[in-house]
This record gives sequence, C-alpha cells and structure tokens, in this order.
Amino acid sequence: MKALNIDNKTVDVDALLRKAKEIPGAWTGLKIAILILLKQGHRPTELNQVFGLSRQTMTRWVHQVNEEGLAALEKTPPPGRPSQLSDESKRQLEEDLLEDPRVFGLPRGKWNAHKLQLHLQRRFGIKVKTRQARNYLNELRPGAPRQRGMPLFGHAPDQK
Repeated sequence: MKALNIDNKTVDVDALLRKAKEIPGAWTGLKIAILILLKQGHRPTELNQVFGLSRQTMTRWVHQVNEEGLAALEKTPPPGRPSQLSDESKRQLEEDLLEDPRVFGLPRGKWNAHKLQLHLQRRFGIKVKTRQARNYLNELRPGAPRQRGMPLFGHAPDQK
C-alpha cells in the first residue's frame, strides 16, 4: 500500500493552523484532539512543536479541563470589552482606510492612530484611545506595515 502524503505545497502545518483559527469551531476540535493525544501519553513538548502552541497555552488548557471538566471546552466569549464598531462600520472603515486621509478633511500623509481617532469620532461618533485606534489600523489593514507606539525615551523605532 502506498504511503499517504500531502503533496500540495500550499498546505503546510502553519497554513492548517491558520485555517483552524478562521473556521468557527475548528480550534475547539483541534484543542480536543490535542487533549486526546495528551491522554494517550504523547509528550507535551512534542505536541507544542507539532501544533505550534506555547507551553503556557497547553498548560492553561490542561488546568481548565482539570478544574471544569468538559465544560472547559465550550466556547466562551472573548475577554475584554466588545468592539464599539459594528461589522458594517468596520467594513466602511476598511474602505475609508483605502482613501487618502485628506478626503475626510484630515492632514496629509498616511493613516496613523491619531488621524484614525479623529476620523472615528467625526464619522462614527466613537471615542477611542490611541492604542485602540492603532489596533483597528493593524486589524483592518493586514498588508500595511504595523503601527507601533512611540517609546517613552529615546528615538522612534525607525530612527537612530
């Protein structure tokens, strides 16, 4: 019998794990599979390497299951405050970020957290802090360079 192989070059472990995070419920299935493998005696270090998990993540999963039983596997809402932007507003904001900021009466140049803060307040009536505006930029413009904060002391990341 011929060995079973995945020959498609676009399907690697990282791609599969990214896909599991995108598909609702897939990550829970992966979590269950990992816990089954642990119960069968597989070493945590080996599973961490294969699945790209941190030791801390797997430790947290095991402690949760030990404390709560199977209820720990049920989906819980993400921690933190819910987004102030609806899905429709996020789609609109994503389109806005493709435009030049001057179209919206903002100073020239590229989008940054401060310009986005002002835009969110004017267009959607939402007040956010600079860090949240930066998070929106990083989330809604995946191909763009990530926005980073300014250090308290010294130079900006791109200056020396």
